[in-house]
Amino acid sequence: MSNSDAAAVLTTPVLAEALRAVRTLLAVADIRGAEVDLEAIIHSPEVVGRVKEVLPGLR
Repeated sequence: MSNSDAAAVLTTPVLAEALRAVRTLLAVADIRGAEVDLEAIIHSPEVVGRVKEVLPGLR
């Protein structure tokens, strides 16, 4: 996850931990007028399904 002002690199094999970290960062970040990008590498079809439930617009 990064924006034009800062870049955070988060690495974890635990989906819940990753989502919690992202929510925490977004809660404290000033993202007004900012674009937030997320890049993820998912190795498990089961986890892909869980991510799609949380992010239904994911392609």
